[in-house]
Amino acid sequence: MKKQIIFVDDDPLVLQGLQRMLRHMREQWEMEFVTSGPAALERMAQHSFDVVVSDMMMPGRSGAELLNEVMQRYPQTIHLILSGHADKELIMRWVGATHQYLSKPCTTEDMVQALTAGLKQYHLITAERELLEKTLTGTIKLLTEVLTNTDARSFGLGQRIRDYMRLCPAVPNRAARCQRGCCVTLRVRVP
Repeated sequence: MKKQIIFVDDDPLVLQGLQRMLRHMREQWEMEFVTSGPAALERMAQHSFDVVVSDMMMPGRSGAELLNEVMQRYPQTIHLILSGHADKELIMRWVGATHQYLSKPCTTEDMVQALTAGLKQYHLITAERELLEKTLTGTIKLLTEVLTNTDARSFGLGQRIRDYMRLCPAVPNRAARCQRGCCVTLRVRVP
């Protein structure tokens, strides 16, 4: 599967330049080019991207605002800044929302190297998340099997309590209230 990258810049000429610069990577990367932050967010809601590369100074929503929103909505996505502004104070404020800063103009080699590093980082993040999910799922399954084999009666009682609690939101004093307003008190006797 190709790696997914979205580029955001309000200047169509910059986007055309990036397309030409990275044309040789089309076999490995699926690249999209949009001219505003809202267009990027709309596209990202429809399609998953590994890396977002954004200009900082855009009319309407700045690149920093865009990257902060991307960070909240899509925390696994890698964020790169591509900007022609060299104000150190401003750059340091942006760094919080990004993984790397590239200055315009940027050489093809630097861009490919930054994107390759970003894609590797994305792969590590997603692989770690997948491993954690599989580990958690396997652990829960194993614990369930152990409980079933250890004491089937206690396990069955626990399952019934869990089912009751899913049906009725918990209220104080170990009681649960169902949608019809009746109160169910759960009393458990331990042998």
